[in-house]
Amino acid sequence: MRTQSKFSPAQHRANTDLMLAYLEKHGPLIAHNLAAAIGLPKPTVQGYLFRVMRAGEAHSQRQRGENGKVACALYWFGPGDKAPLDIEIQSCRTVKTFPMHAVRDPLVAALFGQAVRS
Repeated sequence: MRTQSKFSPAQHRANTDLMLAYLEKHGPLIAHNLAAAIGLPKPTVQGYLFRVMRAGEAHSQRQRGENGKVACALYWFGPGDKAPLDIEIQSCRTVKTFPMHAVRDPLVAALFGQAVRS
């Protein structure tokens, strides 16, 4: 089941126009950098990019890292034949840390004691 979007159709169009204007002004970018620049979440920007690519307003080119694997995709506004040839891409990795809450079920704690943080 799809969740309800927090943006209205007018906001979607405004966000898409903002994204395309930024790409037109600043040239090819990866989705992570584009999302940070326009202040929208990366999954939202990726959805917009997918839609405008299907409409032919933007295009993408896969970039390979040092190990030969696909590192990311560059996105740009305009015709597809205007593909960037070689652009150096900084590696970006999202690291999430979660707080460790060591809690045991009361019956397990009664038998074996409370959990110990390591």
